[in-house]
Amino acid sequence: MENANNRQSPLRKADATTGGSKSTAGTMVQDTQIDWQKQWLIQNKELQHVKELNKFLELEHKVQSEP
Repeated sequence: MENANNRQSPLRKADATTGGSKSTAGTMVQDTQIDWQKQWLIQNKELQHVKELNKFLELEHKVQSEP
């Protein structure tokens, strides 16, 4: 159960330590926003990696096609 508490957002963790069991709509929106931000960062990093690989493949193709 300790691992589950460690994965919670700071707001929910604080709410759990004060004895509150309800999460507010604001907390849920903030959690969703954080999830979207994390997802965007992951996808952006993956996109940059794909672009780098594409550049490498283009250069490799150019070298292979030269006589």
